[in-house]
Amino acid sequence: MKTGLPLIVLLIATITACQPVNTGDNMQNQTEATPAKTTAQNPAPAQSAPGPANCPATAFPEFLPLFLNDEDIQRKYTRFPLAQLYLEDGDYSEVTENLSESEARFPLAPTIDEMNESGLSWNIESEDDKQAEVKIHQDGTGYLIRYFFAKDGCWTLVRIENLSV
Repeated sequence: MKTGLPLIVLLIATITACQPVNTGDNMQNQTEATPAKTTAQNPAPAQSAPGPANCPATAFPEFLPLFLNDEDIQRKYTRFPLAQLYLEDGDYSEVTENLSESEARFPLAPTIDEMNESGLSWNIESEDDKQAEVKIHQDGTGYLIRYFFAKDGCWTLVRIENLSV
């Protein structure tokens, strides 16, 4: 029995020595550096994919102002490659490009405040449960840009047509 006690003390000392000491300085770093194991009791966190539960709004008239006023929402709810049509200088021939996310220049649209300050108007030209078209324009000028959205779970910008002359 005398030999068992030192063995238990040695075992406890070994286990204690292997455990990290969490002080105020290293507690946060320990948490970040050591990922949690995925088990039945500790499942991996679900990946958020744009879906109805994660959409900023499901109805397009509610979604559009959120999209226009928030660059982060524009980035998250734009499908790439993004089709962008514009008129060529001079002969006004139509040119279509497919922009990658790194080629796109955000924000993709002016905010509602910016439109109000510069005399631009915006309206929903058409909308159904799968697609919507928005027109931003300025009467008496050649400014006209159309934004096309598709709904597949969430509303997503899929095309821009800059028809400004």
